[in-house]
Amino acid sequence: MKKFIHNNKLKTAVLVFFLILGSSYIAFADYYRDLSSQLRLFTDLYKELVVNYVDQVNPDALINAGIEGMLETLDPYTVYLEKEDQHGIKTLTEGKYGGVGIRLGVRNDTLTVIAPMEGSPAMRAGVQAGDKIIQVDTLKAVELRLSKAASKMRGEPGTKVTITVRRPGFEDRIPFVLERENIRVHDLAYADYVGDGIGYFKLTSFSKNTDTELRKAFRKLDIENMDGMILDLRDNPGGLLSSALDVVELFVEPGIEVLSTRGRTDKANRTFETRKKATVPQDIPVAIMVNHGSASASEIVSGVLQDLDRAIIIGKSTFGKGLVQTVVPLSRESAIKVTTAKYYIPSGRLIQKQDYFNEKVIEDPAERDSIFYTQNHRKVFGGGGINPDIRVKQDTMPRPVRSITAKNLFFQFAVEYHNRHAERFWPFAISDSLYNRFFEYMENKKFNYQTDAEKRYQKFLQSLDSTDLTQPEIAKAQDIFRNYLAQENQWRTSDKTKTWIVKNLRREFAQMYGGSKARIRESVDHDNGLQMALNILSDQSEYRTQLGFASAAETVEN
Repeated sequence: MKKFIHNNKLKTAVLVFFLILGSSYIAFADYYRDLSSQLRLFTDLYKELVVNYVDQVNPDALINAGIEGMLETLDPYTVYLEKEDQHGIKTLTEGKYGGVGIRLGVRNDTLTVIAPMEGSPAMRAGVQAGDKIIQVDTLKAVELRLSKAASKMRGEPGTKVTITVRRPGFEDRIPFVLERENIRVHDLAYADYVGDGIGYFKLTSFSKNTDTELRKAFRKLDIENMDGMILDLRDNPGGLLSSALDVVELFVEPGIEVLSTRGRTDKANRTFETRKKATVPQDIPVAIMVNHGSASASEIVSGVLQDLDRAIIIGKSTFGKGLVQTVVPLSRESAIKVTTAKYYIPSGRLIQKQDYFNEKVIEDPAERDSIFYTQNHRKVFGGGGINPDIRVKQDTMPRPVRSITAKNLFFQFAVEYHNRHAERFWPFAISDSLYNRFFEYMENKKFNYQTDAEKRYQKFLQSLDSTDLTQPEIAKAQDIFRNYLAQENQWRTSDKTKTWIVKNLRREFAQMYGGSKARIRESVDHDNGLQMALNILSDQSEYRTQLGFASAAETVEN
């Protein structure tokens, strides 16, 4: 039986090798001979190591290392998938998965519930944000990594899993026996009006149900009467190509070519045109928000609508992923997600960065795109990602607040406060007493922020010996430094710091008492990019000028 498994692994490696090298050149006899020779070398080397290496080798681990080594020479999205690795792809393509509905994270090296999903078995059972998971069925959480713990909670609908948690403020362990259900993936995290007649829609990914969710939200908010729309794709890593095209169709009239893919096979070379009547009326101005975390499908949507001058792009440059992957099953237990094409948007731009290019392995020269033009002849640039029409400078978080965030103290304080005051309802004010209570909490947690000047001063003191410290000159210098540092270290009473601390506390309390939608709504008033989008959508003249409509009209008249 073991021999059969090893043979299967070897066949898998050989098939992966064929897929990576490509089939289109096999017709050439010299290339085929070279390929056959290299495959014989690979199998002979594998056999030699398994049979004759001084210590016994694990054949499965060795062949996996060989597969991973090959794939590392290519782009980062071509990967070998074993059974447990395929959950994310199935979730995107099916729009659901069997599970209990818990968003997991790691806080202070501990598996922690970030939030139970709305209406999920976990929420109905009383699982709360901040609960620390110490056991999943019989497995201790310390034995589980985040991905492993998540996979243990997933399973066939109707089956059960027991998770045991410790809740801050409570001594006893709390066990929850949860029956798994089909958990529907929701890509639309928020949909509501955020200004006078301006609709705001935040997408977190692109899966099977994305366009359906948007259409429902459009109907609910009466899209026909909107004065403008903001589509927030910040930190959206992408998803399905088909889903991205479905979303594009919501904004673009039928019969327009919006995307092409090019690869080495006929199957990989395709063009895509819009087919359906646009859902969003063409006279409604659209702003799309992006940042460095916007990738793949997010870049298709923002790039296509930018090229067609259908939306103004606001924020920061996007990630730069313009490669198409195809999942090819290799056996019942494994598959390969292999890059088969690059995609191009209407201006001809390739969004993919060339940082993956390895000249030793990939023989084709890297493509270099430069300047392109939108439908209104606005200049846009290729070479990696989508550059926004309007850049947003992010308000810099003060260093003490960054340090508090890194220690996860805002989240922990909100969790413990909620556990003691579960009867409260959001929203409520962050009063001076609550603000001061947070500082008491930080002191109890031994939080001690030091400025850079303080750190350098402490390092200087450590470099002196005891006799140096008794010198009058050193003592006088120390007094000067202490006075200076006392002036420098006024962050606790700084208005800017207080504003940021209150803002972070409000976000965490909103999440704790009202869920993720309340957290997003709480962030709106303090979001520079969102406020900029609201301003430009409220000024039709500026909006049209930015998209090149006014200048195009002037050119015709002249």
